[in-house]
Amino acid sequence: MVTAGFVPSPTLDVGEQRARIERSHKIKRLGIKRLGPCVWFKPDWAASSTGIPCHARSGALLTRAIPARDNEGPAMIQVGDHLPQATFRVIGPEGPIARTTDDVFKGRRVVLIGVPGAFTPSCHRNHLPGFVTHKDEILGRGVDAIAVTSVNDVFVLDAWSKASGAEGLEFLADGNADFAKAIGLEMDGTGFGLGMRSKRYSMLVEDGVVRILNVEETPSKAEASGAEALLKVL
Repeated sequence: MVTAGFVPSPTLDVGEQRARIERSHKIKRLGIKRLGPCVWFKPDWAASSTGIPCHARSGALLTRAIPARDNEGPAMIQVGDHLPQATFRVIGPEGPIARTTDDVFKGRRVVLIGVPGAFTPSCHRNHLPGFVTHKDEILGRGVDAIAVTSVNDVFVLDAWSKASGAEGLEFLADGNADFAKAIGLEMDGTGFGLGMRSKRYSMLVEDGVVRILNVEETPSKAEASGAEALLKVL
């Protein structure tokens, strides 16, 4: 049986065509419509005069439009989820070494900070300094470690750590954005010549489980994901 509005493709096998039909049914049940190649909308959403999505009745701006993941990449991680397995690079006594998510988070209470890039203005001047300044206060709340991850190579992160006076913080290089993609918090910066990056966020992870998650809506700001905001809920 062929679903109305769905045209079978001769280039797809039966399993893939069936999967597309099932996704089409699910989208209809949820009342979600596709506005374009990047965004799914519900019918009670509309575009504001600035082009930013807003609620059709209240006019409230929707800064968290639902991204369409055509290739079914991981959805954004949520509070209560386990961190996926990934491998970071850190500087050891004799050079770069690998550390897995289990190495970093298993059996520990860790504050993890995600930043778009080492030495970039908001990361270097606003985001990281807050955690350096409030390090002792954060650790005094029963936190075992403060870790920083970015889509940079391990040598850049090591240099950034030293330049920022961030002794005592752990810097985790996610050079290929594998971790950022696995938790659904990657950011496409190719339009600015930055390639794939991490979104800006902070989270509290207990034994590998996300307990607090603050994702910054605007990459150039470090407010919701900053140290002061996190301290209020630790």
